[in-house]
Amino acid sequence: MSKESIEGPLSALRNAGTVCGVCLARGSEVLVNLFPFSESRINDMVNAIDDIQGFFRKNGRDVNQMSFGYDGGCLCIVEDDEFRLIVMHMLADEVDFIAKASLAFLADFHLNMFAEQIAAGNIRLNGIVGGGVPSSDLAKETVPQSPLEAVAEASADEEAVEEKSPSLDSEESEDLESITEIEDENSLEEDSETEEPEVREESEDDVINATARLSENQPESTLPPPRRPSSREA
Repeated sequence: MSKESIEGPLSALRNAGTVCGVCLARGSEVLVNLFPFSESRINDMVNAIDDIQGFFRKNGRDVNQMSFGYDGGCLCIVEDDEFRLIVMHMLADEVDFIAKASLAFLADFHLNMFAEQIAAGNIRLNGIVGGGVPSSDLAKETVPQSPLEAVAEASADEEAVEEKSPSLDSEESEDLESITEIEDENSLEEDSETEEPEVREESEDDVINATARLSENQPESTLPPPRRPSSREA
């Protein structure tokens, strides 16, 4: 990206609210400086901020936003990937607004860089990607194929799959047949064991014999003996 294309959005941020200075840096390198101070003072400030970020990283802390308040103003530092935006403003209440505007600028900055890389034919960005865009292997060049080449390649893949599919030899097939025969025999034996016993129908002779056996065990009569008439009734 050209310096002029970056200075336009930075100038708009420079004129927002009580902002009085903007600086875009990459590590300790100053890319664009819109501060009303000397170059040496800006370099000292950028190096000090880079040392602070290095201290946090050494202790396992990934800090992407910082804010410092002074008597003469406030500093809002927003970092996205390897790029860092430093904004100086006068009112402390504007820190949230400044941070959101800075993040929006960095996101647009990464997208514009990505678009220029694609337009130039350099698909890979060599790690200089941010704002949710992956830093490596974003897109791979593919050679277009004609329909005939695509069909031929698909048929070749199918043949390779068929060749790799395992086939059973004669011994394995015989073993499988013997196993199936044994399973069939076992199933027949289980069926024979679970068959219900036949129910024999009773004949008339059996009913007569059963009735006779019951009558032998019963008394001759269960009625009381007849009462004899008394002499008065006679």
